[in-house]
Order: sequence, then C-alpha cells, then structure tokens
Amino acid sequence: MPSDTSEIPQFFENLEAMFRLFEVPEDLHAKLLLPFLSDKAKYVISRLCEYGALRDFILAEFKLTPREYKTRFDSAAKRNDETFTLFAARLRSSL
Repeated sequence: MPSDTSEIPQFFENLEAMFRLFEVPEDLHAKLLLPFLSDKAKYVISRLCEYGALRDFILAEFKLTPREYKTRFDSAAKRNDETFTLFAARLRSSL
C-alpha cells in the first residue's frame, strides 16, 4: 500500500486488475490484501472482513475527495528520483 494517500485508488485499481487476471475468488480478496496494508489502515479496518467494505472504508478514512485530487493535481511537481515519463503517468493517474 502506498504511503502517499493520493496513490491509494490506483493501488486498488491495480490490485483488482490482478484479482481478475488470476481469477481470485472474492472471498479471498480481503485476506490477500491485509499483509499489504499500512499500519494505519490495518488499525482502522481490524474488524472488517469483506473486500468491498474494506476498500470503501479505507478510501473514506483517508478522505480522498475530488477536491483533494484537484489540489494534488494542481500542486504536483516532478520528484528528483522520478523520470518525466513516470511523472506524466502519476499526473494521468491523478487526473
């Protein structure tokens, strides 16, 4: 799970694509996700077991609103350790 909260939706999109690719049964989604969660996310979801509820709860907890994404998009800058291609991909993902 990424430490930058703006990258969490992309994390879930990639994870769900992998679940579809490998035809992972839905009842295993939450169990497979747990080892990859940040400590904060593990603490908050300690009582949830269903993947959809888990995902929605984490997204709500980190308050990833459209306004937050717009602010992050508008203030995005290329990182020193990032190529322009990766920066463009990050901007595209934010958009």
